[in-house]
Amino acid sequence: MNIQKISQQIPEEKKTEEVIFLLGIIETLCKEVESLKLENSKLKGSKGRPKIPPSNLEGDKAKKNNGNNKKRKKSKKKTKKLKIHRTEIIEPENIPEGSKFKGYQDYVLQELLLESCNIKYRLARWESPNGEYLIGELPDEVEGHYGKTLICFVLYQYYHGHVTQALIQEQLEDLGNYTPLGLGLEKNGIFLRCSITSM
Repeated sequence: MNIQKISQQIPEEKKTEEVIFLLGIIETLCKEVESLKLENSKLKGSKGRPKIPPSNLEGDKAKKNNGNNKKRKKSKKKTKKLKIHRTEIIEPENIPEGSKFKGYQDYVLQELLLESCNIKYRLARWESPNGEYLIGELPDEVEGHYGKTLICFVLYQYYHGHVTQALIQEQLEDLGNYTPLGLGLEKNGIFLRCSITSM
């Protein structure tokens, strides 16, 4: 309640000593009520009214633009540190005779390749003179018929990406080299079986 505004609305001839006295009491009571409200909210655990600074639209836009420029500069530096897997040289069409070569203007494209990779280990079998068979051994990293990258991909899609088993099977089918027969996954995060038979 704004006592000053109320006081201004009262004509001067009606501002008696009693009216001024009562306005003073009302102002005092209003301040006391506000302080009690703040104390009550603190006791309840509330932080009170938030202090919101005035908005400066033009300043905010300038800050955002400056931030975007900084990010763009950083991204250019990051591309220099990228490992380049393939380089392709593209020549301009219709180069006039007498033109001078001035180097290259690099353009980096980041891409992700998802492709199947089926490995057949042919374990050589030899028979020794005494009739004993010697068979080649699989590499230590081979455990079961599914590679670690395939298992990690399925687990990541299922638990982190929340992709259903049916969609994971569809993804593997789209890669072209897997015939899905069923994925065995437990809710507790343990990978029990992955019965995806390679074609």
